[in-house]
This record gives sequence, structure tokens and C-alpha cells, in this order.
Amino acid sequence: MFKKWNQIVKTINFKKSISVFHPNLKKSNKDILNASKNDFRLKKESPFIYNALETSTDEKSLNVKLAYQHTNNLSEVNEKERVYIIQPNFKWGKHRHLTKLCESRLEEAEALINSIEHWKVNSTRIESIHEDNPKLFFGSGKLNEISDHVKKLVESGEITAVFINTGKLTSQQIKELQSALGCKIFDRYRVVLDLFKKRAGTKEAQLQVKLAEIQYLRSHLTSDEANYDQQRGGGMMMSGAGETVIDIKRRTLNLEESKIKKMLLHIREHHSQIKADRLEKRFPHVALVGYTNAGKTTLAKCLSHDISLTPEDKLFATLDSTAHKGKLPCGLSIIYMDTVGFISDLPHELVESFSTTLDDLKTADLLLHVCDCSHPEFELQIETVSNVLMKLNLPENLLSNMVNVFNKVDLSNALQLQDSKDAHFVSAKHGDGIDNLRLAVEKKILSLTKRSVVNIRIDQTGNELSWLYHNATVVKAVSNEDGTLDVVTILDSATKNKFEKHFKKCLL
Repeated sequence: MFKKWNQIVKTINFKKSISVFHPNLKKSNKDILNASKNDFRLKKESPFIYNALETSTDEKSLNVKLAYQHTNNLSEVNEKERVYIIQPNFKWGKHRHLTKLCESRLEEAEALINSIEHWKVNSTRIESIHEDNPKLFFGSGKLNEISDHVKKLVESGEITAVFINTGKLTSQQIKELQSALGCKIFDRYRVVLDLFKKRAGTKEAQLQVKLAEIQYLRSHLTSDEANYDQQRGGGMMMSGAGETVIDIKRRTLNLEESKIKKMLLHIREHHSQIKADRLEKRFPHVALVGYTNAGKTTLAKCLSHDISLTPEDKLFATLDSTAHKGKLPCGLSIIYMDTVGFISDLPHELVESFSTTLDDLKTADLLLHVCDCSHPEFELQIETVSNVLMKLNLPENLLSNMVNVFNKVDLSNALQLQDSKDAHFVSAKHGDGIDNLRLAVEKKILSLTKRSVVNIRIDQTGNELSWLYHNATVVKAVSNEDGTLDVVTILDSATKNKFEKHFKKCLL
């Protein structure tokens, strides 16, 4: 085992001296973005990013596989898993506020498992526990009771794993539970991570998922040989005596993490260029945020009329930010951006892994917080999303002007929700309330971007109209018999000042 890790470290150190990014490969705008569709995803990944991924794929897979083997408590996930779900019902401790919600949380746990292709929920149970036991998670008596039942299911081949629906189990807890129950143990972090791996469709999403996986593995690294030093130095490429086996494992993962972060940095630079192009074109930017499966994609399709969007009724159907051009009632073109959904009870580092995607929110002009008001835990979901947004250090003005959208009113008793102030009730699926929402978005956008609708009378033979088409939004232009044009245009304050200065006209 020790020799294997030394061999891997030698390979990594040797390859580290060779540039991963080929110097002769050049960036291509066409490879990065199909600009006509205003899509922030990498339509066809940049060659130098693709090359970096291909260069390190075999090495990376081997490293991560070995990391799983040497955590001593984590088992690799199979393509097909038959899962037994245990929903904790906490009576004491920091999770006790979830007691009344355990039924709906169990439903969400089932939805998570069923969202992973080839995974199947065998059976479920709710277990009352006083608080999170630091060693066993459950009390010893409760664990013995669960163990008798689970072992029968394992022996009969009915289940291959147990999913305990809690955020993140410790290494000690996973080790003890696997020993007691005789099968693989998954926590919420691990299940969501595997779901992300299955759903990641672009290189950016795949890299971000891999980053989250490395962080998870690092937190579970253990070694029976952790107290032993290397017996002698390893030469130019190796560390000297004093480095333990677990240090080598951790360093291996750190090297992989460093590579991934470099690749994500290049992707972020491409995103910055795309955002700069959008700002130059002066398209206002509206980002849809919310809990997973709240209907963000359906709403984005409804608002933008983008028929290419294909909403799916499953958790984490969207892992990448995608942008879609639409128009407000006044005629102003804007960009609606669909984003990755959030979920409760997840460690912050999993959210941090998707910082490249979530960075798109910081340049938005307006946020639409989409909530599934038919869900029994919609208030907790709102709180979850709000907490994540606060941790992203978004501009205060962006948070204070956020528009709350209660979706799926066709599935709930909307009368019970009418007390919610400043919320817009819609059914994105059927179009109910969408017109009023568009007007609300228009009002916010015009105010926040300091735009206004201006009526101008200009000469048909002058250059004013072509200037307005190039620098502003022309809603309509009507010709008059006297050779003038009545133009309705939308201008921000800076463009308005430029027009007045250039054409020596005062606009009211």
C-alpha cells in the first residue's frame, strides 16, 4: 500500500514539471460561447482547458480511487445501489427544530435517491434519537435495534447501502456504522455529491463536483500507518523522513485540488469576458435563484419564451448557469439567468465548490427568489436559500431589492399564503400571474438601472434615430406628415446625457 502511494507521488511530481496547458493552444471565442444565444455555458470547451482535463484524467482517477481505498471508512459507490433510508427525528440538540418536518424531509431523501439513475429506494424508516452521538450517531441501544433489521436486509440482498439523511457524518461515525450494519453508509453530502457527478454535463460542472469530492475525501482521510515516518528520503522528487502515510495521501489530494482550481480560474476568466460583453451591450441581468426543483427553469422559459429550455421535475436538473434573452413589456431586452438550486442541511464547503457558477449572481441587476409554495417545508426552503445568499457576500442592494416569487400556486391553497407581503404568486407551468410578475420586474429594472421611457420627436433626415438604435432601446418610431418621427426609447441616465450633449437637445 505504501509503495503504491510513493509511486503515485513520484508520477505527480514528475508531471508537475511539465506544463499541463499546452503553450501552442490558443483561446477561441467560438469554442467558448455561442454569443447569439447569450448562453454562459461553455458550448464547446476551450481547447487548452480540454487538453488539461485529458492530460490528467487517468492520473486523477487513480489518485481519487486510491484515496477512497485509504480512507478506511468510505466505500466506493456502485452504479446500481439498493438503498435503505433512515430519517433521524432529533429530540434534542441543534437539529431538534426539524422534528415536525421529518416526514417531508424523508420524502426529499427518497427524491434524492430516486434522482440518481439506477439507484432504488428499498424501504425507509424514521428513527427518534435524542441527539447526534459523536461516536455512533445513534445511541448504542438504538443502533443494536437498527442493526438486527438492516443485517437481514443485507444478507438477503435486498439492500446494498444505508442512507442516513443528515448533513455530514464524521469518519468515526461512518466507520462504526459500517461495522455495526455490515454495509455502505451514505450521508446527505455523499448522496448529493454522487447526484452531482451523474448530472454534471459541462467541464465546468464536472470540475466543481470533483473539487467537492476531494474536499470530502480529505475530511475522511485516515491511516493505520499514520504514526509511521518514511524510513528514508526519496531523493529530488520525494519528501524526506518525517512525512507520514496520511501526509502523502493529503498531499496527493492537495495537488489534484490545485490543478482543478487552476482550470476553474481559466473558466472564470472566460466568464468575466462574457459578462464584460453583456455589460457593453447594456442588457440588464435578472438571475433566478431558489431551492432545487422550485421551478426556476420553468419560470425562466415562461419569462423568456426560450423554447430550448427543457424543465425536468427532478432535483438538481440544473448544475450550470444558463442565460436566456427576453423582453420586458416596455420593449427593453434583458437576460434571464437560470442557476443551480440550493438544498438544506449541506456543509458549506459543498456550496463553496460551486463558487465559479454562483459568482454569476454578483453581477446581476436583480434577483428573483423562486419558491415552491406547494411544498410543506417552503418556509424552511426560503430560509435555506436566504442563508446561502448571505454567505455569498452579494451586494446589499441586490439582496434588499430581491423579488420573491411563490411558484406552483396551482398545486397549493394560495389563500393561506396571501399574508406573505411583497410576494408574487404564479404558476410558471400554466402562466398564471406571469404578466404581473413581468411588470414588477420591469419596474425594478428601470429603477435599479436608472432607465426611463422617453418620448422624442426628431427629424427623419437626421442621425438621431440611428444613434438611438445603436446606443439605446427603441420601442417604436412613428413618422409624421411634417417629416418628423415620434420615437419611444428607453435610456439610462448616462446614455441620456450623451444624447443631449451630442445633439444639443434637452430630453424631459
